[in-house]
Amino acid sequence: MSSYTTPLLQQGSDTAQDARHLVLYLLSPLQVLIFSVESRHCILKLAGHSRRVACCDFSPDGVLLVTSSDDTTAILWNSHSGQAVLCLK
Repeated sequence: MSSYTTPLLQQGSDTAQDARHLVLYLLSPLQVLIFSVESRHCILKLAGHSRRVACCDFSPDGVLLVTSSDDTTAILWNSHSGQAVLCLK
């Protein structure tokens, strides 16, 4: 997808169990970015929260990613397709 060369306002990060993907969640813009560790490129951009993303975590198999936010939602994502599977409010 894209490679980031400018500094990002990073809020936090997590790494998949298989260590092939890295997630960064950002203060601005309100996005969650999934990077391929091997290529160092952003492979997915997840947007769905209206306020700061507070934390994220991969499922043990790396297929699912959950993010929680100060907007009082938690979103379960398919980490391969980027589609939201479930949103809890």
